[in-house]
Amino acid sequence: MKDQTQGDNDLEFVIKQHKKEIWEYKKKESDWEETKNQLEGTKQIVSRLTETLNDTKQQLNELTAKAQTLREINHMHETLNASLRKELNEAKTNPKIGAPVE
Repeated sequence: MKDQTQGDNDLEFVIKQHKKEIWEYKKKESDWEETKNQLEGTKQIVSRLTETLNDTKQQLNELTAKAQTLREINHMHETLNASLRKELNEAKTNPKIGAPVE
């Protein structure tokens, strides 16, 4: 009978140990699942930020091209304006064209 009680106690001890181990594994699994979910969420955020960054880069390139076009137009305008001023000054001072304009 004493051996039976000892065996029951040993079996209870082993069962308790297994329950503890199972609980520890469940906690670890839960932690791993949480980490996995955080990783997936982070991947989604990085993906969206990458997409936004690429869109922003494209917009920047388009705006840079437009700015370059505007600079070229401005340069042509300045050149034409300088030419017109020169012609106007020549017309004012050239007696062949007519009397100076006042």
